[in-house]
Amino acid sequence: NGYTPLHIAAKKNQLEIGTTLLEYGAECNTVTRQGISPLHLAAQEGSVDLVSLLLTKQANVNMGNKNGLTPLHLAAQDDRAGVAEVLLNHGAEIDAQTKSGYTPLHVACHYGNMKMANFLLENQAKPNAKTKNGYTPLHQAAQQGHTHIINMLLQYGASPNELTM
Repeated sequence: NGYTPLHIAAKKNQLEIGTTLLEYGAECNTVTRQGISPLHLAAQEGSVDLVSLLLTKQANVNMGNKNGLTPLHLAAQDDRAGVAEVLLNHGAEIDAQTKSGYTPLHVACHYGNMKMANFLLENQAKPNAKTKNGYTPLHQAAQQGHTHIINMLLQYGASPNELTM
C-alpha cells in the first residue's frame, strides 16, 4: 500500500513515534499509491496532536488523495470536529471538492455526523454546494434518512428545491 513509517505512526495515533520520525527527517507529504499522506491518516483517526505536529512541519493541509478527498473530508467522514478545527486554523478549504464535487459538508451529511455538519456550517460551509451530479448536502442527508441533519441544513439556508442532474 506504500506506507512510510510516518504513515503507520499517523494511522496508529503514535505521537511520540511521529515526533521522533520527523526529528530524523521523515517527509510529511509523502503519499501512498492512493495519494494518502500521513496527515490524511491522522485526521481520519482523530489525532489532534499529530495533525497539529504534521501541520507545523509543513504538511499540505489541502492535499487531495486520488479521489480528491482532503484531510478535512476524512475528518468529516469520521466526525472529528476537533481535528477539523485545527485543519481550518491552518488554512484548510472548508468547501474543498473531490473529483466528483463532494465537499466536507456533503460527507458529514451523508454519514449523519451532526456535530461535524454543525461545526462546518458554523464556519461558513456552503449549505447549497453542488456535486457534479447536482447533489447538495440536503440531498445526501435525505438519501440517508438523517432527519436531524435535514432540519439543521434547512435552518442554515439549504434550499429544499434543488434538482439533481
